[in-house]
Amino acid sequence: MNLAQIRARRAAIAQRRAALANIVRDESRTLTQAEVAEATALADEDASLEGTEGVLAGQEMQNLRPVRATALSSRRPAAPAPVHAAPAVLTHTRAQLSGDAFLGQSWARLGLARIRASLAGNGERAERILAEQYPNLPHLARLATITDTQRLAFRQRMASGVEGGATTSGEQGAELLQLDSQYTGDFIEFLYSQTVFDRIGFRQMPVDVTVKGQDGAFTGYFVGEKKPVPVSIGSYSTVTLRRFKAAGLTYLSRDLIERSAPAAEPLFIDGITQAITQAVDTKAFSADAASAGVNSAGLLNGLAGVASVGGRPQDLFADLAYLTGIFVTAKNAGPDLTYVSSKTIANQIAHLLNPETSLPIFGDKVTENGGLLNGKKYLTGDNIPASNLLLFKPSDVWVVGDSGVRVELSRDATIEADTAPTGEGAGPTAQSANMVSMFQTDMVAIRAIRDIDWQYRRAQAIVTARKTAVKYDGTASTTD
Repeated sequence: MNLAQIRARRAAIAQRRAALANIVRDESRTLTQAEVAEATALADEDASLEGTEGVLAGQEMQNLRPVRATALSSRRPAAPAPVHAAPAVLTHTRAQLSGDAFLGQSWARLGLARIRASLAGNGERAERILAEQYPNLPHLARLATITDTQRLAFRQRMASGVEGGATTSGEQGAELLQLDSQYTGDFIEFLYSQTVFDRIGFRQMPVDVTVKGQDGAFTGYFVGEKKPVPVSIGSYSTVTLRRFKAAGLTYLSRDLIERSAPAAEPLFIDGITQAITQAVDTKAFSADAASAGVNSAGLLNGLAGVASVGGRPQDLFADLAYLTGIFVTAKNAGPDLTYVSSKTIANQIAHLLNPETSLPIFGDKVTENGGLLNGKKYLTGDNIPASNLLLFKPSDVWVVGDSGVRVELSRDATIEADTAPTGEGAGPTAQSANMVSMFQTDMVAIRAIRDIDWQYRRAQAIVTARKTAVKYDGTASTTD
């Protein structure tokens, strides 16, 4: 098998394994013995193919030949195909295939080189910087010749399964575009692992479409012979998904970017990731109202919630029973129900002790990073509302299937360095005192923007359950 055949087979395996996983979610049942055996065999085959792919990909990278920038820029990309989901190439990459020490390292090197070239001006080019800085990685310099138009066109073709132009194996520039997409994918994979929004498993949908979802359950009836069957009246909701922007802003020292590349790489990755993570999780899990043309309402908007019973172990279980009871009553409970809270609450739960054994109730199943809470997946994040314990049914929340992050920079901007800036179009008098000039401080502002949106598939009250005033510190409620 050649590399293209291996990748095609791995894509087919991934599709079938996803279908098997969807059986559990959509049909609310366990897999049969035959399905389990099939899943195991597919996993073994994929592991074997992955190792072979790594060897062949490494050899392919060593054999890459220089590609003229003029040839790449003159190739006219095909019209972008519509993006229906996150590109597969962004979810099946492996940093070790490119020799990176961490996910997104090569992407950071490319980005930092472009920043340094922009800062230097006077015709400095990113490919020359990369060639001097990483002489043992010549493909990085050649990747810097890829234009944003070529990069976008490639990802959109990969998303829709369409091959053509410079993306087809053997075409000039194909290997470079594939490597560029892999490095970008490594960063996206790292970013997604940091946000609760991406880890929870919301259902991805196309952008700019209107879809209808069922709000309530149908009712079944027993009927006698020749008797009419009563009609089950279902209620439906209409949902339109748009493309809004989640933007994060951070800044780094120019000296760090220009003189300390190894140290700058993880800081560059972390800065962008933290900015995007904060923007997405803070807004998605908020009670904020929708803002026309800016963002949809937070997932907690209009959901008042009920105060926690108290801080003792028995109070925690009473709260959990209340949360799951909402889904059970609505006949909307499923295997994907997921708890979400801040790390502070998870840390409290992890240290609740069994009064009889003086040992943690959940053992090592729950930590400040989440885990398994009373048999259900438990996720935590730094940007989840404090004193809230939430329970979601992720498959009933629709999100835009996005395809990446745009990164822009400025060395001349003056930014309001605050997590809650006040200068929204009201002029300097309305801005806070935390103004930082990039020019004056010799810093570089880096802005990352991600296209995103979310909407409930059915009535919010049977998709999300909320407990407020949560504090599991072992003390009784004042009402006890």
